[in-house]
Amino acid sequence: MELATLTDSGGSSVANPVVLRYSSSTNPTASHANSLTYVPSENTIYVNSMNKTTCYAVNLSTFAVTTKTLPVGATAFAYDPITQQWCYVSKSGSSYTIRIYASNNSTLVKTLTIPFKNSQQGCMFYNGMIYLVKSEFEPSDPNTDNEIFAYRQLILVYDIDGNLLKTWWFGSRGIGD
Repeated sequence: MELATLTDSGGSSVANPVVLRYSSSTNPTASHANSLTYVPSENTIYVNSMNKTTCYAVNLSTFAVTTKTLPVGATAFAYDPITQQWCYVSKSGSSYTIRIYASNNSTLVKTLTIPFKNSQQGCMFYNGMIYLVKSEFEPSDPNTDNEIFAYRQLILVYDIDGNLLKTWWFGSRGIGD
C-alpha cells in the first residue's frame, strides 16, 4: 500500500488524504474494493475486497491504516450500528451465504442462505435489515428469461430471518418494485 497526494480541482493539496492502492503482489486485500462500512464506536471505516479474509481499517481520527482479519471471506460486508453486529455475504454455488456475527466479530449469531442469480455487488446492514445490491441481465421479454445485453440493478431487503421484504430494481427500462 502506498499513500498518494490528492489535489482539489484548483490544484491545492487536500489535507490528510488516505488513498489505498491495491497491488496484487504486496497487498492482502488485492482485487477491487467491494464494501465500505463505518463503525461509529471506533470512528473507523473498513474496506474489503472480494472473498478476502483481511481488510483495511482506517481510523478517521488519526488516519492510521491497519489491516484486520475477518472471521470469514466475503464478497461484501457491513456493520449495523444499531444491533452492533456484522453481516458477511459470500457466494456458494447459485446462492449466497449471509453470516451475522456479534460485535466482537468472533461469535457467529446466525447463518442464512439466499438464492441468487448473477452478481451480488455490496450490502448494507442497518437495524437488523440486510440490504443487498445485485446486478443481473434484463430479460428482453418480461415473460421469459431471454437475456439482452443490458443489466438491471436490484436492491433486495431481507430481515434477520432471511425473509425477502422488498425489491427495487432500476435499469434501462426505468425504476420499479
